[in-house]
Amino acid sequence: MSDITVLAHHAPVLGAEPSDTTVRRTLELADPATLDKIARVRARVRAHVWSLIAARPGGFPWLAIAGKVLAGWLVIDLDGTLITARSDKEGAAPTFKMGYGFHPLGAWCANTAESLAMLLRPGNAGSNTFADHLTVLTAAIRQIPARMRSELLVRVDGAGASHELITHLLSLSSRRRTVLFTSGWAITRPMSRRSG
Repeated sequence: MSDITVLAHHAPVLGAEPSDTTVRRTLELADPATLDKIARVRARVRAHVWSLIAARPGGFPWLAIAGKVLAGWLVIDLDGTLITARSDKEGAAPTFKMGYGFHPLGAWCANTAESLAMLLRPGNAGSNTFADHLTVLTAAIRQIPARMRSELLVRVDGAGASHELITHLLSLSSRRRTVLFTSGWAITRPMSRRSG
C-alpha cells in the first residue's frame, strides 16, 4: 500500500491515485474470494518479476549469512511491528509497550526485501499467537513462485517461538522441499545483565 504513490505517474491516464486509507478500506470490504484472487495475481506478477531478476548478470540475490552464500535458499522473516495511532482509529488498542495503535504481523522475503504477507491486527494482539503466525506464513509461502519453494529458511524472533509454530515448521519439509528455521534472538550484554 505504501507504493500506491507509484500510480501518481499514471495520473494523466488513470486519474489521481487513491489514498492509503481508501485502499485499506477497499481491501476491508473485499470478501475472501476477492482477497484470494488478489493474492494469486500478486504471486503471478512476483513470479514474472523474479524471473527477470534472476536473468540479470548478477542473478537472483542470494543471502550471505555468517560469510556463507545460501545459493538457492529463500529466506522468510516473520515479525510483528507496532504502529502508533494518534487517535482512536478503528482496530487501535493499547499495546504491550504501553503505547496505543496496531500490531500487524508480517512476512518478508529477505532476499528481495519485499513484503510477502501481512496480517493487520489491533495493538493488543498477542505476540506469539500461533494462528496468526500460521496465517501469515501460509500466505507468504503462497506468494513464492513454486519453482523457488524447494529450499526455505524461516526466521522468527522469540515471539514466534511457540511449540505449535515450531511443530508446524518441522512438518513443512518433504521429499521435494527442505524447510529450516531459526527461532529466538541474540542475547546482548545489557540483556544478560537484566536476566542475571
